[in-house]
Amino acid sequence: MQQEKKFDYNQLIGFVLLGILFIVYMWWTNKNAPKEDKKAVQTAQVTTKSETDSAIATLNTATISQDTINQKIVTNTFSNPKLNIAFNSKGGQLKSVELKEYKAYSKEAKGHKKPLEIVKDNSVLDIEVLTTSGKTIHTKDLFFSPQISKKDSTQIITYTTQIEKGTLQFIYSISNTYKIDFEVKSDGIVFANQKAKLDWKFKAFQLEKGRTQELSFTDIHYGYDNYQSTDYNSSSELDEPEETLNWVCAKQQFFLSILENQNGFTQSTGKVTTIELDEKDRNGKYLKDVLFNADLKSTSNINEKFTWYFMPMNLDLLTQTQYEEKRFDDLVPMDYLHSGFIGWINKHFFYNIYKYLTQWGLSAGIAILVMTLIMKLLLFPIMFKQNKQSAVMRVLKPEMDELNEKNKDKDAMAKQQATMELYRKAGVNPMAGCIPALIQVPLFMALFRLFPNIIQMRGESFLWADDLTSYDSIYSWNTHIWGLSSFYGNHISLFALLYCVVLLIYTRMTANNIQQPTQEGMPDMKKLMYIMPVMFVFFLNSYASGLSWYYVVSNIINIFMILFITKFLIDETKIHAQIQENKKKPAKKKGKFAQLMEQAAEQQRKNTQAQEKLKNMGKKK
Repeated sequence: MQQEKKFDYNQLIGFVLLGILFIVYMWWTNKNAPKEDKKAVQTAQVTTKSETDSAIATLNTATISQDTINQKIVTNTFSNPKLNIAFNSKGGQLKSVELKEYKAYSKEAKGHKKPLEIVKDNSVLDIEVLTTSGKTIHTKDLFFSPQISKKDSTQIITYTTQIEKGTLQFIYSISNTYKIDFEVKSDGIVFANQKAKLDWKFKAFQLEKGRTQELSFTDIHYGYDNYQSTDYNSSSELDEPEETLNWVCAKQQFFLSILENQNGFTQSTGKVTTIELDEKDRNGKYLKDVLFNADLKSTSNINEKFTWYFMPMNLDLLTQTQYEEKRFDDLVPMDYLHSGFIGWINKHFFYNIYKYLTQWGLSAGIAILVMTLIMKLLLFPIMFKQNKQSAVMRVLKPEMDELNEKNKDKDAMAKQQATMELYRKAGVNPMAGCIPALIQVPLFMALFRLFPNIIQMRGESFLWADDLTSYDSIYSWNTHIWGLSSFYGNHISLFALLYCVVLLIYTRMTANNIQQPTQEGMPDMKKLMYIMPVMFVFFLNSYASGLSWYYVVSNIINIFMILFITKFLIDETKIHAQIQENKKKPAKKKGKFAQLMEQAAEQQRKNTQAQEKLKNMGKKK
């Protein structure tokens, strides 16, 4: 029986020294880099601002007719417990929307926080109609006159404009929630007999610290007719010529901008385009352009009822009846597929555990630690079973080596049959360690989606991390490694590095559990295991620090659990004695796996014989 190698502390010291050298090297490189010309930087900044203003101007450009050229743009502001709202008389539409209970990340602002304005001259809604006189009307080009009133606790603003001999009205109703109802009505205007068209252009602001992560969660989503379908789509392209849509949403990492139409949208198309940045404007203002076009059901007269929703992606909020019946809760990306098993685990298990712990007054970081302890206690039987199976395989290794040597000249199927026969006599199930490992895969995937998308964790600090839903950084620099599409970024995440070190220790401790491949050409799994920690340093560097912290704690617990199991619960001498005792007992009935292997081997033997027979016949000819 081979003895397990002791842990080599010299290797750990080497890894730590390599990490220190890397950090020193990055600091020295940044310190000695050529200084930027301040004038050049200022010029670049001015150019960038000019380009941004130009983009906004293009977005808001309206063709003003001669009889309205002297009209002024009037801004009307309102406030409720949830939102600060401003409207423009030009276009009769929203100018700005601020979510009062939340703050946006800003590198320049004090405390890195600024008001969270989800709309600020970055959203344009236009309704296009054709009159019988052949004139095409774009509502975004028109000037409206406002009239403010109030009904109970609802604030109402009515925008009215003259078109030919009739009037067009936009009527907004503001209550004490995250929604803004508005109606579009026309009276006395003779329209051509064709459907009115709606065009919505929205430029998504960067609201979070981690641009790369926020980009991945910013997209266009929509819900189908009657709110019954759970088949919600999210993609960079929207093309629904046949279906009626209830609503369309510009979704960001934590916030939603939803446009709902009571009559539904038809002939809907849309597109999402990432706003690329250059090296001079790495921390850009915008993330993506969201464009949506659809037909309205209004033809000879406009009578449409819309609702704007500007709201946080809070699962507790979205599961309230008025939102859940519209299926808004499906917008929270707790899963890779909507309404799948991963999402169920997150919504009904992990999310509730985190909420329960924080309601007891625990900070977010401590709640993650306690949640990890709970998970490890629940998974302890699985880890014990895996380690026991690994011990069994180590005990059997000398016999396996002897068997492989004996059958080295036989084909692969014959070797496999001999191995399965040894397992059967010894009473060993080689799949016993794999099945428990597979059980943990959904949990791993669920947590990967949970931490960047749980809004209760947003802005929560822990140790050196200022936001557990974004990356932590102990050092940053200006130039991104490997360019703008950098996989690593321009900062060092200490949690990611700590996870790498802990995972290396854990890998070293469990390396002897990995069976070496017996066939030529197969990769060495032990070597591949050491690649994983390095890959995770790059992958987690710009991901949610809460997830990295979870992984650090999880693997530290794993190390202590393995030490406890191997020291006190598993005795390889007793396992060896049990295996020898099993060999003396009558052989058990072959399992299904063994039977399938034998059938496959028999089929291969027949195929080989048939091929040999054909070869011999060919030689005779």
